[in-house]
Amino acid sequence: MTRASEIFARGREAALAGDFDCAREYFARAIDALRPPSGPAPSDPQLLDFSYQLYESALRYEALAGPAEEAGTSDGLMASELTEIAEPQASEQAIVDAKEAIASDAGAVTYDIPITVNDSVLKVLAAFQTDLHGVIGRGLARSGRYIPMIHRIFQEEGIPRDLAQIALIESSFLAHASSPMKAHGIWQFMPRTGRHYGLTANSIVDERSDPEKATRAAARYLSYLHELFNDWYLAMAAYNAGEGKILRAMQRTGAHDFWELSASGTIRPQTQNYVPAVIAATLIARNPGHYGFDVEYEEPLEYETVLLDRPVHLRHLAASVGTLKSLNPELTTSITPRQPEG
Repeated sequence: MTRASEIFARGREAALAGDFDCAREYFARAIDALRPPSGPAPSDPQLLDFSYQLYESALRYEALAGPAEEAGTSDGLMASELTEIAEPQASEQAIVDAKEAIASDAGAVTYDIPITVNDSVLKVLAAFQTDLHGVIGRGLARSGRYIPMIHRIFQEEGIPRDLAQIALIESSFLAHASSPMKAHGIWQFMPRTGRHYGLTANSIVDERSDPEKATRAAARYLSYLHELFNDWYLAMAAYNAGEGKILRAMQRTGAHDFWELSASGTIRPQTQNYVPAVIAATLIARNPGHYGFDVEYEEPLEYETVLLDRPVHLRHLAASVGTLKSLNPELTTSITPRQPEG
């Protein structure tokens, strides 16, 4: 961790000096320094939490310049690696504690998605309460910026509001989160899927990082998946793995629900644990204090939409360029895009 911290400090100095290309390289090297030679991410709980903190700090400094010129090219540890939980790590006592917490919470909250509690959910919940407590807590705090907007759009599109926690698992509510597969934004849209749902991504703008536009796209994608599978758990699994993989696995096995499909072993472990992760995140988000989370939520974003008739450099719009970049994370440069005609 010491070496990673030293490399990160160099990146911070470069960012503050305005050399963002150099800063990005240092940030990627710092996070790479935490990776074991044989695996994609650290497994030690303390090291894992440190790596997430490092990644989040790197994103904050990158926000000074906006995201890299080409979206989705960061080499660092991605916030979306919460979606890569192949085998949740939790002690037997932690699992017992998680089970007792759910039992004492029963009936206190009404959910708008089915809440199944089984061994898979208990293992993930226990991991969130212990090894991944810091990661989940910081993600919940950040969610305060976006949850009111997400709930509004989900209501307009007929999507259960509890599915907002997909964003916690996908990106930890980091607007600039990227994955090695080039997924981007709080909803981790792949380029092709993003385009299909109306999200522009080019050298000037990447609307996958626009929280409101991406949320609208995510709601419509989830609506399509639910129409396809008529089951929210299968829709969630398809959001993670792609509808083609889930459909083929169901055809091969004859499975008719997610748990049966998961038990068949025909979908990858990460997808088997994805739905339990969303369920666990929903339990925590609805009653964080009960599950051991003391959350100080960030204030919701407050903004007005202004239409510009021509491209403008951000420094001509406000004294605080950083504020404008924070409110417009989809911009990949400091210049606004040309508005489409008509």
